Formats: sequence, C-alpha cells, structure tokens
Amino acid sequence: MNHRMSAAMLTCLFYMGCDPGVTVAGHVSDAADAPLSGAQVSFDCDDGHYQGSQRTDESGDFSIDAGLGCVSNDCVVSISTKKITVNFKVGDHCEFRATCRKSCAGVYIDAQLK
Repeated sequence: MNHRMSAAMLTCLFYMGCDPGVTVAGHVSDAADAPLSGAQVSFDCDDGHYQGSQRTDESGDFSIDAGLGCVSNDCVVSISTKKITVNFKVGDHCEFRATCRKSCAGVYIDAQLK
C-alpha cells in the first residue's frame, strides 16, 4: 500500500472515530400504551444543518439517521398525529454524548401521546 493511500485511510478513520453519526430513535404509544403506527416524527435544528423525518412503523418505532457530528441540546424532535403535536428537546433525551460534551450524538424518546 502506498503512503498516500495509508494517509487517506488514517484520515478517514480519524474523522469517523471523532465525529459520530447522530441517531434520533424512539417509540411512540397512545394513551392505552398501544404502539402508535403512522405518527409523523420530525427532527430539526435551528441552524438547518440537521433535519429529517419519517413515520413510526407498525410497532410504533422510529429511527432517523441525521448525519455526522453532534447536535445541539436545543434541537427539537416533534411527534405528530391528526390530533396532537408534542415537541421534545434533544438535551432532555440525549443517550450518547461521546466526544460531544455539551452536545448530543444519540437521542432516544419514549413518548406516550394522550
């Protein structure tokens, strides 16, 4: 392997190790604690750098891969049905900080919508 290839691989591994992928995941249930299928889950940060959305699956679960880096504790996850929208602040649900210190690299929300 030549030196350029080695340097490129080391650089790639370095950045992957220090810049984790952000995952926003969770479970949504209704007032009776039954899984809520089809709820709209949106993830957004004020700077517009991180965002994504999807619907919960038949088990009420969701997982949004929001890209590389750490997100601000002030970013918001919104969960909506036809009747209600509930907002969750990332900082209140951060599960993984790694090298992020005051930011978050992994979010898990267990929401019961009433």
